[in-house]
Amino acid sequence: MSTWWVDEKQLDEDQRAVVRLGDTGRFLISGPPGSGKTNLLLLRANYLHGKGMYNFAVLSFTLALKSFLVAGARRYGVFPPDRVDTTMGWMMRQLNANGGSLANLSDDLTTRRSQLAQRLFDQIEARNLTTLHTTILLDEAQDCTQEEIRLFSRCASNLFIVGDDRQLIYENAAGLDEISKLIPAKDRKVLRFHYRNAPQICDLADRFAKVSRGHVAIKPTSNYPGPPGRVRIHRQPLRQQFEQIVESLKLQLDSYPGEYLGVLCTRNDILNQFWEYIGNSELAGQAYKLSEGVGWDDERHVVCCTIHSAKGLEFRVVHLPSFESNKGREQRNLAYTAVTRAKTALDIYHEADFAGWLGEALRDEEDVADEPGWDAIFGGTR
Repeated sequence: MSTWWVDEKQLDEDQRAVVRLGDTGRFLISGPPGSGKTNLLLLRANYLHGKGMYNFAVLSFTLALKSFLVAGARRYGVFPPDRVDTTMGWMMRQLNANGGSLANLSDDLTTRRSQLAQRLFDQIEARNLTTLHTTILLDEAQDCTQEEIRLFSRCASNLFIVGDDRQLIYENAAGLDEISKLIPAKDRKVLRFHYRNAPQICDLADRFAKVSRGHVAIKPTSNYPGPPGRVRIHRQPLRQQFEQIVESLKLQLDSYPGEYLGVLCTRNDILNQFWEYIGNSELAGQAYKLSEGVGWDDERHVVCCTIHSAKGLEFRVVHLPSFESNKGREQRNLAYTAVTRAKTALDIYHEADFAGWLGEALRDEEDVADEPGWDAIFGGTR
């Protein structure tokens, strides 16, 4: 199935309803991974351009997702790809264009975002500007801060916002509840069906998210057009994990020609270690490291990045090395986001024990006895 839709026959009832929304207004589109939110964002931009409403901005959270959106915009060939930007890049450019200061910005990402949003808002107020754009189209909106949401609301009369709270992974994110306050109830649309994740991957994602109040399971609404999929757990030292990943990738590049394969890491230090390893392997020329300085590459199909950088992206196969290191804030949402990047196959690796909740969620994928014996119960005391 192509990443980008090519005609209206590929749209389901919910997606068609979103495409038919009016020329103006404020809209919030939510739905599970693979429900077409990003695709609809680009179709909306195509629609606005076709109506002569050229003053719009398409904003994404990461440079990786921006590059992916730019590739989609080029594929459609309707509006200029330079209308796509990251939220931080857009704030910096707008602040500079409107006489604001970029001096003394913090190196801390969360603080820097807050500073930019506040400075741009203050500059717009000081110059008594009405709006900067007719429409802002915002992807992965669940991770925006309150200051950013207030800014976007101030900068555009019309908003087209897409997101999913189950994939909220950044500190100080406001979530879709905060955004909903800007959107009339009748213009909050929910996409029920999704097409990315195989049933077994959906089942695992639901086990991660089931403790969240109000979670709607994604397995029953999956319209994945392929086999059931598979999830495998591997316990081995980190070096052996890297060896197995590279050997698997060699086979998968042949099995899935032209498809993207992802190696997603919980931390940058693990990513750097794997990048050094694959760089010395025969796959060096087929892999690239996706980061804030390197965008999407259409030629190389082994994508190495952090889980955070993989926001909004999808891969035929995903490998998750050292997954026991998924700790800290929003670790359940980070796990949910990680596994739902995979379409067909998912391999999870660990050396040490998982956190309790994670180990229990992964139990069905491991070889666990139905009834532990006395030796298992007493452990090393016997």
